[in-house]
Amino acid sequence: MKILFTGASSFSGFWYVKALCARGHELFCTFTKPSPNEYDETCRERIESLPADAKKTWACPTGSEAFKTLVESSDRWDSVCLHGASVGNYKSPDFNVFDALRANTAGIAELSSWMSPRGCRAAIATGSYSEADEGCGTTPLKAFAPYGLSKTLSFEYTRFHFLQTGISTGKFVMPNPFGAYEKPGSFTTYLAKCWAEGKTPKVRTPDYIRDNIHVSLLAEAYADFVETTARSGFCSAKINPGEYRSTQKEFALMFARQIGDRLGLETPIDFAVQSDFSEPMARTNTLDYAPLATRWNESAAWDFTAAYYARKYNIPPHQGTHRT
Repeated sequence: MKILFTGASSFSGFWYVKALCARGHELFCTFTKPSPNEYDETCRERIESLPADAKKTWACPTGSEAFKTLVESSDRWDSVCLHGASVGNYKSPDFNVFDALRANTAGIAELSSWMSPRGCRAAIATGSYSEADEGCGTTPLKAFAPYGLSKTLSFEYTRFHFLQTGISTGKFVMPNPFGAYEKPGSFTTYLAKCWAEGKTPKVRTPDYIRDNIHVSLLAEAYADFVETTARSGFCSAKINPGEYRSTQKEFALMFARQIGDRLGLETPIDFAVQSDFSEPMARTNTLDYAPLATRWNESAAWDFTAAYYARKYNIPPHQGTHRT
């Protein structure tokens, strides 16, 4: 398939492009900035590690003249994947919903009209289980924070415009992905960095029940969903893939065992007595995806993640065995 993709410099977007290219699809990735040098170190690392056959167009925000030129350069597109989003400090109560909504939906009306006459069968929008009425858990299923609300509104706006032009709109709902190329300060990268430096990380919200998933498994689910939605043309499809549904304490202990065994590290964790309950106590996705991913192997995913941390933090090779 011929796929137009926004957001390839992001953590999950990078992995989605890798998975789609590995299946032989033709990816055209758009970037808002004029060159890789304009991105931070982690984003540049992802961009430089994208598959060589993924085509890149710089200074190409959605809805811009550059974007229109790219769309009109072909008489056929099978799918458009709308993964780029305004994130910022997504956990902050000061996150501006309306600024994010404007950024997330800029050019969507134009894009839908440009794609429709070129055979596009599906627009795939990325959602989050932090949105209102997504996943399962503590009721009511309210948005976690202003960020979750911005994602809720952005999807509805996007779906409206693509359905107006006859293009099916699929929603891919993400839980918490983790793995190689994650941004600094994210939960699992924070844990691994502390252990590599001989420090003890502190987990402040161990009681929350969340859904954490290997980003490589999430990417397989994404590629499956794009293929199915584009080929079937099924209107308003949605998928909510997940993997490890547990308290954050239980997940952290499992992560510590898997990484510690592979890298020969001591992996202590200091679990705080949780006092912040500003988010829902429980929120997970609804579909256990690991049994459905025929191309994916859990142990290999842990190996890859551990090897990435070993390179990133200069951890000497470990000759021991590990448990799976």
